[in-house]
Amino acid sequence: MLGAVLGGFVGSALFGWEISVFSAATDLMALLGAAMVVFVVRAVPDPPPFE
Repeated sequence: MLGAVLGGFVGSALFGWEISVFSAATDLMALLGAAMVVFVVRAVPDPPPFE
């Protein structure tokens, strides 16, 4: 869900797309948004273990 929201935001902010119906473009933006979320989550290092 977060990827779809991020993809929709990026699509409307950068490209000026009106994303109000389901289409191949909205599916693609959701997929790209999910990929961005996964990339950011994996880029953040884990906290050190508490001892």
